Amino acid sequence: MENVIIESVPNFSVARDTKVVEGIIKVFNSIDGLKLLHTDIGVDANRTVFTVAGHPHLVCEGLFQATKYAVSKIDMRRHQGNHPRIGALDVCPLIPISGIGIDELLVYAEQLGTRMGKELNIPIYYYESSAKSSQRKNLAEIRRGEYEGLADKMKQKDWQADNGISFNAAAGATVLGVRKFLLAFNVNLETKELMVAKTIAAKIRESGYKEIQNGQAIHHAGYLKGVKAIGWYVEEFQCCQVSTNITDINQNTISTVFNACKEEAKKFGVTVTSSELIGLIPKKAVDDAAYHLGILTTNEKEKWDRVSQALGLNIKESFDFQHRIIENLL
Repeated sequence: MENVIIESVPNFSVARDTKVVEGIIKVFNSIDGLKLLHTDIGVDANRTVFTVAGHPHLVCEGLFQATKYAVSKIDMRRHQGNHPRIGALDVCPLIPISGIGIDELLVYAEQLGTRMGKELNIPIYYYESSAKSSQRKNLAEIRRGEYEGLADKMKQKDWQADNGISFNAAAGATVLGVRKFLLAFNVNLETKELMVAKTIAAKIRESGYKEIQNGQAIHHAGYLKGVKAIGWYVEEFQCCQVSTNITDINQNTISTVFNACKEEAKKFGVTVTSSELIGLIPKKAVDDAAYHLGILTTNEKEKWDRVSQALGLNIKESFDFQHRIIENLL
């Protein structure tokens, strides 16, 4: 069992209170054998994304203890941020890396959700592979209405928590489950026109968008398979972003998403020169991006630098693939 490794990318609804962020980091670092690989602090979203890895028992213990600390410090009744959210620990995926499959990992997710309910009084919604019904598989559906609409939503029979816990005003609710590896990748648009970002997001995401024609709702599918996207404004960068989740890296990767946004932006006379990677990325996804961009060098460092330059990953903030490729850190 020594080679069993999973990853988790818990999203906590805090960033502007640095003491709380530091406290969560301290908790993760206190778990022997658990590795905190990356911390991504989003001030505008008021949200911090942590990446931890290790044996499932250690990861789940770290997640529980970090959540116990976080819910004692975060009050969702006062939380503000530009990212959709329903709880102090908003979303918590468990991701198989090696020596374990999705089916085996489902048990750990269920045990963690049960414990969070019994000991921390947190309502849990299971999603992705852990979903109890088809309507709860998609994170966006569970978060629809966000924290502000959660109390009323949970009164509905179809939206009661999976672990039987009632609405928790301070902690909100948590979306927990087993899923495949996901890339969080944002493309910066050199405009402050939010409608441009929202339109591009609707055009590229697999789910597409609805349009009213002659009084009827017509659905238009997006053209990037395995991609979710929303548009928002980022005060830190002084521009709008198309924020994406690449849920299937075998169908699309960071370069195809970047170029799709770039082409759509041209239709509005908007330029795209930079992007942002949240968290970590598997080496395969970087290799795929390099191939798609026509970067064929076998020198790893040169390849990473050229991909970074092509996607403008180092324009808005410092960036180095050496510290973002998950295999390098594991």
